[in-house]
Amino acid sequence: PLVLSGELGRVTMGTLLGDSYRIELSAQLILDSAFVPCVETETRLQAVTMQTCVRELRFVRISTSHFRLTSVAPNPATESVTIQYEIGYATPVRIELLDIFGRIAAIIFDSGGQSLVSGRYHLTASVFELPAGTYWCRLVAGHHQLLEPLLLVR
Repeated sequence: PLVLSGELGRVTMGTLLGDSYRIELSAQLILDSAFVPCVETETRLQAVTMQTCVRELRFVRISTSHFRLTSVAPNPATESVTIQYEIGYATPVRIELLDIFGRIAAIIFDSGGQSLVSGRYHLTASVFELPAGTYWCRLVAGHHQLLEPLLLVR
């Protein structure tokens, strides 16, 4: 990953025999040793030259501030809860309610391995069947896990 103007960027590379690619960057690039035979960095020119082992190059802008569990309301809840969240890039999403021991009490939403596109989402779920108590609403999106407390009362 790269940090560009306060945002996280990612470079994806594949394999192909053939051309070299030169990319102008506005950030310093630090490479894993596995890429050293394929990539020459010229940090004083802020450029990267990729040799014959590069097939595909994609820059994806990712902002960690765009992974948020923005609202779990009402809180305390009685019968239903509305969850608002935001994801910064296309990724599978799962939303769960955990009990105070960290066990899954309910699965509110699961994209089933299908990626949701980046953006803002909201959903309403029934929590009437769960016993009163303290729970944690957990959003799992990509490598991000976010928690918000939720109190259920009767």
